[in-house]
Amino acid sequence: MGLSAEEFYSMTWGNFNRQLLGHIRRAWVVNREIIAAIYSTATRKRVTGEDIFPFGAPQSPPEPPSKKDRELMKRIHEHRLKHGKR
Repeated sequence: MGLSAEEFYSMTWGNFNRQLLGHIRRAWVVNREIIAAIYSTATRKRVTGEDIFPFGAPQSPPEPPSKKDRELMKRIHEHRLKHGKR
């Protein structure tokens, strides 16, 4: 499924980059599933595309910063403001 010329020329740089990254990710998904199918057929061992090439998505949500971490971030931020750094 491609873009029409009108859609392409009306895209912003951000939309173009997101479209491009989506295309690259879809290509990787297709290729890793093909590799998994070939491997599963040749070895009779069932593997998935995620076993072949994981994208590194976290399995659990990250933990929020602790009170000690928040205090450290606050001191660093105040120090940056004091010295004119952004």
